Amino acid sequence: MAMEYEFGGPLVVCNDVAGCPILSLLPARPLTWANVKADTGLLNLSISNFVSWEAIFTTTVYYVYSLLLWRIFPAKEVHGTKLVHHGRPLSIFITTFSAIVVTLAVCAAGTYLQGAHFAVWAYISDHYVQLLTANILTSYGLSAFLYICSFSVNTKYPNRVLRELAAGAEPPVTFPFFGEIDIKTWCEVCPGLTGWILLDLAFIVQQYRSYGYISDSIVFTMAIQAYYVLSSQYNGSSILTMMDITTDGMGFMLSFGHLVWVPFLYSTQCRYLAAYPMHLGWTRITVTKRGTRLLAAGWWGIARYTNYFGDWLQALPFSLPTGLAGYIILPGSVVADASQAAVPTLDDREVDLWGFLVII
Repeated sequence: MAMEYEFGGPLVVCNDVAGCPILSLLPARPLTWANVKADTGLLNLSISNFVSWEAIFTTTVYYVYSLLLWRIFPAKEVHGTKLVHHGRPLSIFITTFSAIVVTLAVCAAGTYLQGAHFAVWAYISDHYVQLLTANILTSYGLSAFLYICSFSVNTKYPNRVLRELAAGAEPPVTFPFFGEIDIKTWCEVCPGLTGWILLDLAFIVQQYRSYGYISDSIVFTMAIQAYYVLSSQYNGSSILTMMDITTDGMGFMLSFGHLVWVPFLYSTQCRYLAAYPMHLGWTRITVTKRGTRLLAAGWWGIARYTNYFGDWLQALPFSLPTGLAGYIILPGSVVADASQAAVPTLDDREVDLWGFLVII
């Protein structure tokens, strides 16, 4: 009996487990050794430049803090669709929006009191690589823990260690004091989405500390990403309809995705702008002959031209079936006057001229 694989089989799974962490550690600039040293401070090679017990402890404290908010705030019980692993609907308590509001309020108060040197922002920007490595190690540890817990449930792929380790199952997870936690949903909305916003904010503050101003480009990027995160957490029940919640098991793929890929990779734009500010120039306006004002700066100033290019691309396949209708192509040895009424052909017929006469 042929064995069917998901996500490309063992080769792709090995790439997820070993390759994704490497990509997440790459700098936000062209990959050269000089840039790697500049981004990570590797003037003298040391393991402490990549990982430290302090960063691991800080990451653990953040996870415990997130679990505490998840547990103590008033929650709304919601029911999702049936899960493919055991056929029962997912029922969880959603407190994500209250939790992120409290977290952002604490950070806002700290920023008001300490300014750009608030400890949270300074620690994130100064220990970015160590925090990233700590979350990568946590994703490995969590996937191994969930694999061990999966022996208590009927898995979809028994006796396939690599598959269960990478894609996971749906074991119930119970922690002391916190009780049973839907670990998959919690990882996605707390360390994942909330961590994304915290990293974005840290990079905005980093830009201010470095240059003394905040560029409109990083504010715009932050606003769009914050709207995405806050709207998803405000409408928390909608997450129970997502494919990764209803279909995918909680293994390394989702552990790494929620704890590392979402917060650290999705904040790459703000990380780049923190080091290389861009100015969109929203205020430059051109006055047309009719007296109306036209925004001529930033991407809109360029998009006026790329918009027409899209029209040309759309019109091209409409016109291709007509061939070269409207054009008459004659060899250069034929003398023809565009003003004459017709052109003789080799079979003694005359073709009426219209459109263009092209002589090659």
